[in-house]
Amino acid sequence: MLWGSISLLAKVMDTGKLAICSNDNLSGVIKNISTEFASINVKLFGKNDIKDCNEWITSTV
Repeated sequence: MLWGSISLLAKVMDTGKLAICSNDNLSGVIKNISTEFASINVKLFGKNDIKDCNEWITSTV
């Protein structure tokens, strides 16, 4: 169920970036997204790293 929701989200994204803020181990989810949607750059941030997450997601680099 979760993968279906993430898959749908990834299909409608046009930024090319997906930031996930979580302290959970989501390496499998990130690997699946990166494999299925190679054009999307996925990055995991800790819950306390919201500032870094926002800076990364809004950067043009």
